[in-house]
Amino acid sequence: MVGQKSCDRHGVDCVYDRPAKSNGPSTPKIQRNASFERTSQTAGSSSESSHLMIGESRDRRYREMRLLHYFTVKVTRTFPGYFLPEVKTIWTEDVPVMAMEYEPLLNAIMALSIQHMVFMDTTSGILQPNQLASQGAKYLEATLQEHRRAIGSLDRTIADPASFTSVILALYAFANLRERTFEPYIPPVPWLQMCKGVMNVFRITMAFVRNDPTAKINVVNQSSSAFVEPSVIFCEAHRNRFPYLLISQPRESDTEEDQEAYSSTACLIGALLTAQEGGEPSVTTWRKVVIFPILFPMRFVDLLSLRRPRALVILAHYFGVASKFDSVWWVGDSPRREVLAIAEYLGSDWQYQMAWPMEAIRQTSTPSGLAATIQ
Repeated sequence: MVGQKSCDRHGVDCVYDRPAKSNGPSTPKIQRNASFERTSQTAGSSSESSHLMIGESRDRRYREMRLLHYFTVKVTRTFPGYFLPEVKTIWTEDVPVMAMEYEPLLNAIMALSIQHMVFMDTTSGILQPNQLASQGAKYLEATLQEHRRAIGSLDRTIADPASFTSVILALYAFANLRERTFEPYIPPVPWLQMCKGVMNVFRITMAFVRNDPTAKINVVNQSSSAFVEPSVIFCEAHRNRFPYLLISQPRESDTEEDQEAYSSTACLIGALLTAQEGGEPSVTTWRKVVIFPILFPMRFVDLLSLRRPRALVILAHYFGVASKFDSVWWVGDSPRREVLAIAEYLGSDWQYQMAWPMEAIRQTSTPSGLAATIQ
């Protein structure tokens, strides 16, 4: 596959090629979520994405103009880092211009705008309710197909828009956690795989734009560089916030790699909790909540796919921290639902380790101070 060859050439995992498990259909909203996971799985099919978007018409031009406008004036306000003037300018001015030259980015914007409208119930006459699911799924599938193909022949001209396309896909996947089903419980591995896909794309694109002062993705990356610095995150203080997460149970057969994956992920969650408790501005902590899953070790994602109990407990602690932001549309009640589903899935031997996340979701009525800023 073209995308796989590019990933091999650059020495990174091709996460976009990995199959994603579906949770199965239920209500129309759940079907949208299943559609996301299904298109993630089938994005490498031979069918051309252009077939999905046929039908040039006045209605389509009007719809896409409205969706692009909605993205710039509504959706971008909810992005992590929007409170920084330079990041705001990039998302509202530069990214829409890039989208005119890089179709996967334009399609990603369309898909995310529709997703926001669905959650906020503000279709504004752009689409009929019965069209939302199908149109959103078409834009998403077109994004995945064309973006994956473009990554296979990446050059400087598309490195910047390709980076922003990957960011939007990760944000889409994060928001889609709100629509998951939990019968039976399946860990949200497709979301984390998409997060790892962002990291892999960045590793490729940075080779083209690292020293380019005109690359906008560099501005966004630099604005978060201080709190993703490994020496800041991976320290004993953060690791020891939840020491019980790092103690092997008698029936576990963890390798050294497994232990390191647990330890690194626990550090990331400990850093989030430290920021929360230390009075850090909510907009900054919220940004970390969205970014840190990109930094989860790939081995941790693999352990989740195996449904290892300790991996699930650690994931529950992440959602416990994220639950403070349940008033934000990206989050909603997904942290509470994830924690409860994990607690129900785990056996009695692990319930004592679920005490902290269970208590955290009970306190979600405490305002985060972010609702008025991000909707």
